[in-house]
Amino acid sequence: MEPTLKTKLLLSRKAMLWGAVALAVIVVLAVVAAWFGGGNDPSVPTGAAGAVTRGKLVVSVEEDGEIEAQKRIVISNELQWPVVIDELVEDGKIVQAGETIVKFSCKALEDKLHEQELKVRSARSDHEQAAANLELKKLEVAEKVRKAEQSVKDAEADQKRYLEGEWPIKKRQHEQDILLLEREMAIAQADLDFKKTWHAKLEDKSPYSEGEIKSDQLALDRKKLALAKSKAELTMLLEYDNPKELRKLENASLDAKLGLERARHDARLELRKSEELVDTRKETLERHEKELADLQEAKEKLTVKAEQEGLVVYDDGRRWNPEATTIAKGEQVNHGQQIMIIPDMTTLQVRTKVYEAVSRLVQPGQKASIRLESRPQEILAGTVHKINVLPDRSNWWSPGIKVFPVTVKFDQKVEGIRPNMTARVELELACLDDVVLAPVAAVFSEQDKTYCWVVAGGGARKTQIEVGLSNNRHVQVVKGLREGQEVLLIEPSSGGDNGESSQTGPMGMPG
Repeated sequence: MEPTLKTKLLLSRKAMLWGAVALAVIVVLAVVAAWFGGGNDPSVPTGAAGAVTRGKLVVSVEEDGEIEAQKRIVISNELQWPVVIDELVEDGKIVQAGETIVKFSCKALEDKLHEQELKVRSARSDHEQAAANLELKKLEVAEKVRKAEQSVKDAEADQKRYLEGEWPIKKRQHEQDILLLEREMAIAQADLDFKKTWHAKLEDKSPYSEGEIKSDQLALDRKKLALAKSKAELTMLLEYDNPKELRKLENASLDAKLGLERARHDARLELRKSEELVDTRKETLERHEKELADLQEAKEKLTVKAEQEGLVVYDDGRRWNPEATTIAKGEQVNHGQQIMIIPDMTTLQVRTKVYEAVSRLVQPGQKASIRLESRPQEILAGTVHKINVLPDRSNWWSPGIKVFPVTVKFDQKVEGIRPNMTARVELELACLDDVVLAPVAAVFSEQDKTYCWVVAGGGARKTQIEVGLSNNRHVQVVKGLREGQEVLLIEPSSGGDNGESSQTGPMGMPG
C-alpha cells in the first residue's frame, strides 16, 4: 500500500481520529504549561515528545450492531379471506416445537368448504353415472357388432350354400330332366315307328289303330315340347338366373361386411364419446376434489403451531402505521397481514457494518469481540461469518458514504439475549508482530506525503516517513524511523533545519 492511501485509510476511521485529537489536545495543554513555565528550549517543548518503539500492533475497527436471528418464521394470514383471532400466545413468550401459537376462524372459508363439498358429491355422482353408462354402452355396441358379424357369416353361408348346394342341384335336375325327356322321346319315337311299320304292313289286320298311332304321335310331340322347354330353362338358368343369383348373394355379402364395418365404426365413436364423457366428469371431479383439498389445507392453516423453539414477537406494524390492527383475540386479520415473528433462538447473530475504506480488510473467519449494551462489562467472543459483496443501499440519507453489512456469529451459546438488542462489535483486522511503532499524534501529511518531527540535538527535524497500518494509538512505520528515536507529538514553535513551519496537524488534519 502507498503511504498516502494508508493515510486516507487511517483518516476514515472516526474512532482513531477522535482518539488522536484528544491526545493532541492533552499534549498541547502540557506544552503550553511547560512553555509559560520558562527555562526550556522553545523548539522542543518539555513533555511534547514520544518514543519510537518496536512491538505488536493490533489493528481493529469498532461499530454498532444489532442482534438478529439468522432463521425466523413469519406468522401471517396466508388465506385469501380475512380471519379472526380466536386464541393467541402472549407476546415475548418462548414457545416449544409443536406448541399452538395462534388459532383463527374464518366464516368465508367454512361457507366455501360446504359449497365445495356439495360440488364434489355432485361431480362424483355424475362421474359414477357416466362410468355406468359407459359399461352399458360397451355391452350395447358389442351386441351390435356381434349381430353385424353374424350377418356377414350368414351372407357368406348363403353364398356357399347356393354355390355348393342349390345351384348344382338345380342345374343337375334340369340336366337330368332333359336327359330323361330325351330318353323318353327316343322310346316314344321307337314305339311310334314300330306301330307305324306294323300298321303299314298289316293294314286292316294291324293291332295298332290309326287313332292309337296319332295319340302316340301327339305324346311324342309333347315330349319334344317339354324337352325344348327344359333346354330353354337350362339355358335361362345358366345365362341369366345363376349369374343374377350370384350377384345377389355377393351383394348381400358385401352389404353385410359393410354393415359390420359401420357397426364397428359406430361402436368406436359411441364408446369414445362415452369415454370422453367419463374423462370429462372425472376431470371435473378431480378439480373439485383438489379445490376441496386446498380448502381443507387452508383450514389447517387456521391453527398455527411452532415448528421449533422460538420467541414470540408481535408485529402489528404500529412502528410505521399508528392505525395498524391490534394483535389480540377477536381482531380481524386481512389477507397477507403479518402478525408475529418467531425467531429461531439457536441462530442468533450480530448484524453490523464497516465503511468502504476498511471493507477489504474484513474476511470471514476473523475474530470479533462483542459487547452488549445491556451487559457492558461482559465481552463475548465471535467470528465474522459473512461480509456482503455490495454496499448497503438503505443508507439513503448519506448516499456518498458506503457501508458494507457484516454478520458476526457467537462462538458459544449465550443465554439471556434476544433479537433487536444493541451490541458493540470490535473486528480484529490485522495483528502485526515486531514492527516499528510511532505515536499516532506524531504523524502528519503534507502534499500527499507523510512526515513527523524527529528530536535531534536539542531541536526537531522534519522527516519524511513511510507508514503502514495503524490503530487509535500507534502507526506502523515502514521506513524513515528506527526504534529508540523520539518524535514530537505537536508541531514545534519554529521550523526545523530549513526554517519551515508546518500548517497541518497530526496525520494531515488542520492544526
